[in-house]
Amino acid sequence: MTDGLEPSLTAPVRAYATARADIERMEQRGLPALPHQEKAMQQARGALEAVSPETAKDLGSALSRHPGLAGRIDQPGGLEAIGKAMAQEAKVRGDPQLRADRFVEDWSRLAGRRAELSGLSNRETRVKVETRLRNLAQDLDRDPQVAKLLTARGKDLGLPASSRLMAAPPLSLGQMLERTLGPGRQHRPGLDIDR
Repeated sequence: MTDGLEPSLTAPVRAYATARADIERMEQRGLPALPHQEKAMQQARGALEAVSPETAKDLGSALSRHPGLAGRIDQPGGLEAIGKAMAQEAKVRGDPQLRADRFVEDWSRLAGRRAELSGLSNRETRVKVETRLRNLAQDLDRDPQVAKLLTARGKDLGLPASSRLMAAPPLSLGQMLERTLGPGRQHRPGLDIDR
């Protein structure tokens, strides 16, 4: 088996990637996914989750991180490339240090993109990028292993060295990162404030 996938995963991975490629082609044209494409995606995701929920997460992450990879599913080596990308995502999922490195990479990329988007003409895109940054920061609060590893990497995340000392009561790393984004709407259990 050259693709590295268990035989029980080959068909669901192929169906998921095919459905994802169809939706990506629509998005590239600036068009919304058609109802039958959305249905095919939901069915493919459901079939894959029934076999292996972890594999479904790894495949979704791999295809998000590698735009165009889904479209290679029917090309020679396409399934193998997807299998390798999924294996890398499984490796990252299982290793807190790799997740921390991935977090810094994603945060830095999105923060850089946010900095490029100034002015009213970019407001909608900037809000989307800020939402992704806020989601990353909130996800960090749900992964204490990664948060602990990142406390020493505040500089890599654009945090001033004294930022923990300035907060009373002390904030989590995720909350500190959210604060760097400036005014926005926060939604937390028992806390819903405009900053």
